[in-house]
Amino acid sequence: MQMLTELPSLINSNKANFYNGGKLAIFFKMNVRKTALLLFLFIFLACKGDNDQQATTSSSENTSNLIESSSIQDEVVNDIYLEGVVTDNFLPQNTSPLNDDEIFESIDNSQENEMNSQEIVNNQNTETSTNSSEEIHSVNNIVTFSTHFKQGSDALIEIQTQKDINFFLNAWFDWNNNGIYENNNEYVLVNEQLIYEKDKPFHKLKIRVPEKSSTGQIWTKFQLSELQNNSTIDKNTPSITDIEEEHNVTIEAQNLIHNVYPSENKWVTLAFEDSWPFIGDFDFNDVALLYRVDKITNNQGDIVRYDIYGSLKAYGANLANGFAVKLDGIPSEKVDGLLTKLVVNNTTLHNVQTLEQGTIDAVIIISNNLKDEIEQPTCTGELGAFYRVWKGCFDDAPNQYIFIASIPFITPIPPSDVPKMPLNPFIFGTPDINHGSNIRGINGREIEIHLKNHDVSSKANISYFSTQDDTSIFIKNRCPGIGCDTYHNSSGLPWAILVESIWNHPSEGSNILQAYPELTNFAISGGGENTDWYIRSNANLEKIYE
Repeated sequence: MQMLTELPSLINSNKANFYNGGKLAIFFKMNVRKTALLLFLFIFLACKGDNDQQATTSSSENTSNLIESSSIQDEVVNDIYLEGVVTDNFLPQNTSPLNDDEIFESIDNSQENEMNSQEIVNNQNTETSTNSSEEIHSVNNIVTFSTHFKQGSDALIEIQTQKDINFFLNAWFDWNNNGIYENNNEYVLVNEQLIYEKDKPFHKLKIRVPEKSSTGQIWTKFQLSELQNNSTIDKNTPSITDIEEEHNVTIEAQNLIHNVYPSENKWVTLAFEDSWPFIGDFDFNDVALLYRVDKITNNQGDIVRYDIYGSLKAYGANLANGFAVKLDGIPSEKVDGLLTKLVVNNTTLHNVQTLEQGTIDAVIIISNNLKDEIEQPTCTGELGAFYRVWKGCFDDAPNQYIFIASIPFITPIPPSDVPKMPLNPFIFGTPDINHGSNIRGINGREIEIHLKNHDVSSKANISYFSTQDDTSIFIKNRCPGIGCDTYHNSSGLPWAILVESIWNHPSEGSNILQAYPELTNFAISGGGENTDWYIRSNANLEKIYE
């Protein structure tokens, strides 16, 4: 494979010089598999001009290095590159390394005064091809690598489709650089369906480079087909409707350090009451999630990326609520919006942009409507059908919505410029949906519910503070910070809580103060007393979901 590394520079450079209508086409096929040889066929076409002796190449050395067969090498070097003798439709005579059925289409020679260079895709048995396969074969150069490939970071590739066909894309990366595409973590895109859209011919896909990937140049293989690939790379035989491309990419070294909150093997629970600024039923099961943050730094301690992990634990609300995380003090423009990524239930949502537009500090939208992320609940009670809040009912499967949100930065950010854990998670009303029939507006997005004394985003309606049951006094220049006063009632109780464990939330309709009686004293003391109010042994077991 190493000799292939010179091919892109040869074909994409200006090493060949042609004068007075000289015409060159380079036909080549790359088929790098476990035992396949590398076969190259060079066809040199020229139109004789006044300076036809200059219709030569200045890179015969590089060209000979690319030819596997000595018989082809001698023919090409002696007859074309060194002596400058070229004829129309020249084909080397000693072509034994090529299979008889591997024939390349030739270029139309009728336009002798126009320089023309084309890539020809191997088109076996074209007489029996269907219309759709002909369309697929007309799509050349489908893969573009849009970003650098760095150990442990995501990279962006773009796939171009030019015909009105829906494709399945499979891709393999030889991360360990052993010359074999293996079906473990090297099979990185599995039957990724690309839906053709006339105004959006490019599909942007994100791939995470393993932290222990080999550095330097490695090989990748892309297969585009009308049919799903149900076989392994070792057994896969491309059909007539397949396109296969192999590319050489460079992996840059990068050492990353993971700082996980609360820890690699623990979770915190976020629980929200969505009736703010009203108390509501105060059962704190309208939205309940497990939550974890991985702060990834480089050797200098600067933050390269956040990875936010979570799982929806309960949804006991009639209202439509979304979930997001605000990065206090980090402007939106510092986030690499091209490489933000959302993975839901182990599937990368390549077309979802999590970086919210139009905010000052960066806001990462993980879901605009959590109700849409789960199946219609089967557990019901007197107040309706809700997800995993009715005591004793476990018919609705857990872990229906598991997510990982990756937020990379354009340049690493110093630790002094990033917020403390747990960042600033919050729920909000689903945009363009009325979030209640009371004083709250029609556009639910302006309703935000954060942890106590946390800042709001620039899209929040701050006029709701100090109204109804909310007694906090929001002053913008004090938030975020120690003087920030938000989201609490006269008893100091919030509308959102963070519990440093996997927590049993109250059952539907059970006030949290009845389910966890010690919470009242914890709130009144400012968190100084009854710090273990949330453990099961301090709960009223009749009032919690289990």
